[in-house]
Amino acid sequence: MLKETLVKNGKKKCGRCKKIKFLTDFPKDRCTYDGYSCHCKKCRHNWKMEHKDYYRQYRENNKATILPKQKDCDLRKKFGITLEQFNQILEEQNGVCAICGKKETRVCRGTKCRLSVDHNHETGKIRELLCSNCNVMLAKCDENIEWLDKIKNYIIKHSQ
Repeated sequence: MLKETLVKNGKKKCGRCKKIKFLTDFPKDRCTYDGYSCHCKKCRHNWKMEHKDYYRQYRENNKATILPKQKDCDLRKKFGITLEQFNQILEEQNGVCAICGKKETRVCRGTKCRLSVDHNHETGKIRELLCSNCNVMLAKCDENIEWLDKIKNYIIKHSQ
């Protein structure tokens, strides 16, 4: 009965623009009683674009507060350390990679990346901070010391 009052002859009223439109003008939504969204595709698209622009502008204007909070949250979730602990390790290493002694050079989305947190995958224990090159190399060799010795010998053999 309720369904019949709101959806008639394959038409429905949009909750935003208040126009009566064909059901094909509404995106499907299995959470609603009739299987269609309460807002037409056009209103829904416009609303998404407005909010997308708003949040993009908000993130841009509040980078100083959002980014540290996001980094702190990521570090806590992935490694169980705070941003303060990360910065303390970074300071102890003088801001450079623990293996090669160089600063991070990789750039993501126009900003320089921070050093990666190296940890033991079995125990979860934090080791030190590495640049992306050293971190990837360590992951590729699967932390196999014999394999690293073979690579070292190969480089020595062909460097003469």
